[in-house]
Amino acid sequence: MKYKNTSRLSRLLSREKIRRWLYTALITCMIGTIFPGCEKSEDDNPFPEEDPLEAYLSAAGFSSGDVTSQMITEDTEAGLVFTPQVDGIINAIIVKIPNHKENLRVTLWDADAKTVLLTTYIPMAHNDIEFIQDIAPFNVTKGVSYAITMNVTSYYQHLKSGNAPSYPITAGNIVIDQSLRQVTSQQIFPESDISNSYIGNISFVFRQTE
Repeated sequence: MKYKNTSRLSRLLSREKIRRWLYTALITCMIGTIFPGCEKSEDDNPFPEEDPLEAYLSAAGFSSGDVTSQMITEDTEAGLVFTPQVDGIINAIIVKIPNHKENLRVTLWDADAKTVLLTTYIPMAHNDIEFIQDIAPFNVTKGVSYAITMNVTSYYQHLKSGNAPSYPITAGNIVIDQSLRQVTSQQIFPESDISNSYIGNISFVFRQTE
């Protein structure tokens, strides 16, 4: 009898431990501090990811024009000035160039102050292959002007027939304000406005958060 009572007590204690563990797991899941799967994550964001480049090229008329591959001897800093129409984050950088380049530098700028906000390097950009590099979520604010540029020795030049496009150009939740370039190997803000063409391809993955 003593053995049987002890066994029953052990079973009761085991059940009590299980109930306490489940209760603890439920609470920690609710507050999202211990169990990673219970934490609020980017997957809870109901808004889709956006790459504004295709919409920009289409709206500007570049998608129906000529695209030429340019192999140059001088380093060139080229990219776009853009303004988010909603608060959001940039999750990744997208690059595609006609010739390979190691340690391709990409810069995110405060376009008004012309100061560097973020620098990242693409380890290897291959010929004519789109490369997407994830970055830590980078917050961008509605109505603030930013720029994204890359430093390259080859690029695609997108042209359109007729008049140059009229800026700004809306591409989803992103407004493209300018297309820029400057011959330099230094990390300096490009000053030359090239509204009659686009030099790329440089873009990003944006996701609304508000």
